[in-house]
Amino acid sequence: MNLKKVNKMYKNNDVLSSKKELERKNEIMINRLMVLFVLSLTVITLLIIAMNFTYTQQIDFYQKNYALICFIVTGVLFALSVAFFVYDTQKKNSSDKTFNKYNILGVGIILFLYALIIFLNQNMAAVIPVLLALTITATLLIFIYYLYQRDFFWLAALVALGCFLIYFTKSALLSGYLAILIRIMLIALAGVLVWLTLGIKKSKGYMGKKKNIKVVGEGAKYFPVWILCGLFVCAGIIPFITINFVFYAIVAVIAYFLAVGIYYTIKLI
Repeated sequence: MNLKKVNKMYKNNDVLSSKKELERKNEIMINRLMVLFVLSLTVITLLIIAMNFTYTQQIDFYQKNYALICFIVTGVLFALSVAFFVYDTQKKNSSDKTFNKYNILGVGIILFLYALIIFLNQNMAAVIPVLLALTITATLLIFIYYLYQRDFFWLAALVALGCFLIYFTKSALLSGYLAILIRIMLIALAGVLVWLTLGIKKSKGYMGKKKNIKVVGEGAKYFPVWILCGLFVCAGIIPFITINFVFYAIVAVIAYFLAVGIYYTIKLI
């Protein structure tokens, strides 16, 4: 058969246009990740500067000046992001850009909440490290969401949630009954996750009776989540015995996550 006829039959022009559209979306994704990296690096730098204020015992100066300035600036940025969201809502296909109303509003909300928490809280030595860890964790999760399979992203999100719960079982921000409640929540979380993953596995990646919410693909791995649940149970029980090994429980969960991450990274190659 003539090659030109074959090209017309299979409409290669449509294939090329689809390929260009895919390349354009990939470029938007890469641009968003690069902007996210720069923004996260800036926020991390500012939090480290704030942490240095607490270490130099200049808390009064910090509270009245640095925190107040950050609160005012982020408040203005938040108001501008809301105004842009309202303005951009009236346009069509505005979300298909590197900067859209959703990510700009999200950044405005997060920065304003960070500044508000720092401004209102007096225990800077305990709050700022948590915000620093939260910033790094959220950045990594977004990168994993775009670059890896969905089942690994959900595993990463569960690891992040579990590590924060483990930390709060002995954090200076919580004490007494609240810390005990966090330990119970950690153990209960493991049981709920096992129940949910069994249901999702039975539904071949879907959640709910109507199977209208697709969580993971059909080839998803559930065994790593079950092992993680076992680590959560151990981490919830350990603080009832001694709080000296809570840090090691966090290290164990992160080490397990890195091991699983190597497996998923190799699958991408």
